[in-house]
Amino acid sequence: MSGSIRAVRLGVLAGGAAAGALTLAVVRRSPDYAIAGGSAASTALSLAAGWSVLIAAVIVLGRPARRPFGVVAAVASWAWFAGQWNTPGAGSAWVFTAGLVLATVVPVLVADAGLRYLRGRVGAPEIVALAAGGLATVGLAVAGALFFDPASAGCYGCPANLLMIADRPAVAEQAGRLAVHAGVIWPVMLGVVLAWRLARTSPAGRGIAGPVAVPVLAYLVVVELDYLHSWSRGYLGADDVDRRLLAVQAGLLIVAALGTGWSYVHRRRTRSAVARMVVAASDVSAPGGLEKTLGAALGDDSLRVFYPHGADGWVNAAGYPVERHAGRGTTRLTRDGVTIAFLTHRREALDEDGIADEIAGAAGLALTNERLRAQRRAQLADLRASRARIVEAADAERRRLERDLHDGAQQRIVALSLALRLEQLRLGNPAASGDSAVGAAGGDPPGAGGDAGLARRLEEAQAEVAATLAGLRRLARGLYPRELADEGLSAALETLAESSGPAVTLDVPVDGRFPAPVEAVAYFTVANRLAGGGVTHALVSVRRDGDRLQAEIEDDGPAGDTTAIEDRVGALAGTLSVEARAGGGTRIRAELPCGS
Repeated sequence: MSGSIRAVRLGVLAGGAAAGALTLAVVRRSPDYAIAGGSAASTALSLAAGWSVLIAAVIVLGRPARRPFGVVAAVASWAWFAGQWNTPGAGSAWVFTAGLVLATVVPVLVADAGLRYLRGRVGAPEIVALAAGGLATVGLAVAGALFFDPASAGCYGCPANLLMIADRPAVAEQAGRLAVHAGVIWPVMLGVVLAWRLARTSPAGRGIAGPVAVPVLAYLVVVELDYLHSWSRGYLGADDVDRRLLAVQAGLLIVAALGTGWSYVHRRRTRSAVARMVVAASDVSAPGGLEKTLGAALGDDSLRVFYPHGADGWVNAAGYPVERHAGRGTTRLTRDGVTIAFLTHRREALDEDGIADEIAGAAGLALTNERLRAQRRAQLADLRASRARIVEAADAERRRLERDLHDGAQQRIVALSLALRLEQLRLGNPAASGDSAVGAAGGDPPGAGGDAGLARRLEEAQAEVAATLAGLRRLARGLYPRELADEGLSAALETLAESSGPAVTLDVPVDGRFPAPVEAVAYFTVANRLAGGGVTHALVSVRRDGDRLQAEIEDDGPAGDTTAIEDRVGALAGTLSVEARAGGGTRIRAELPCGS
């Protein structure tokens, strides 16, 4: 805790202690030696209420999430004491005047404190209700004090009223009557707002704030009853009913102050519950088990657990990246200075100070283990994605090279083949071209066998061009068959079976297209196997089973090296199994995710 906060707490405590001591002195100097004409027991109860609220405020000031409540509660405790000072025993005009102004503002401050304990801040409905209460209490009290002379009102032992500008008893009485009539309205407004906010709070939030908010709500009901009792007479009096209602108010303030200590009990219970549930679920290896455990322990079934990954990324227990949830509360859990997890939850679920430390202490080891597993899964997913990108880039490059060969070199060779063919046709019919003779390359004269030699060389060139074109087509098909890109997996496998060396039997009853990477991996799995040595016959079957494509090759060859196939299949998060057949040969089965 910082030194400035410690100093503030000491100052608040000292000021409250002084206010309480001054109240006790005022009461002792009063003729009745009791507050509002009651007994010494009621006086002790009233002082205990003020000091209880003061001590709760000082304690809560050390908890950042509840600090606004601590500030308002401290002011409320001072106002509670000051409300007893408008008596002959005040001894000072300043003390007496403060009592006149603050005598009725305590319920507004108590309601404000209850709302801030519930939410930490106040919204528009709360501001309207609090403003109405403040105007009806402090505003009308000041207005009445401007025209109130204690001596003329019969309080001959009372100190002077420092706010009085004129002695107008009728005006002061009317201001007091308006204050009582308004007092029938604003406690209802504050009570409705407080009850509404309490009802909208999550079950976990109500479990923490309820021990404070409920007594405050009951306190407002008692204040309302006191104003209703005073309606006919036009001022808050001190008859038996008033004294009893005041005693009930004091008791409810003590209960509300004690309710602030429930958060410590709640923290300990939460730690014990989390520890028990973590131990009970420690043998569950499925990702997300801790998320359900913590949600059940904290009473928030919407709670989610995420783990840090990379510079500022989050992953879930399965290792998948997630987006941060806007509009939800986020709590960072640390252990030995290292962030082990992030919890997203209802905003009120973990508002209590120290709850995060209790969770980290009870479930820290389990969360650390799950974080390491989640980060490992995320790294594997990153590696798999990288492999998939490499395979996809290689396939794209294969397709580009195939197009370049088909549209470039292959077309030029086809044009050369046609030119040679035309030259052969022209040589067979010289008149068709207008030439009387064709000289051979070796200088043979026309008609002396030169034409025959040239024709023979043209035939050899034509055969060489045809062989080159066939080899180029085989190369292009090996890079990426055009049928695979244009017509799909079935057509590509049929063409592969017709052109491959081994005898291939196809069983491919699949229709439609699959994602291009899936088709490429399935095709090259078969192609790589058929291109291997030792295979003379193969049965290739392809099936679709839900969201997975199954490709199976049964052949009579040895298993050989399947690394290239494993890399391709693994890049798409598929599985590959290789097993030797009982009668000889190998069975290779690849399963690839292909979507539903």
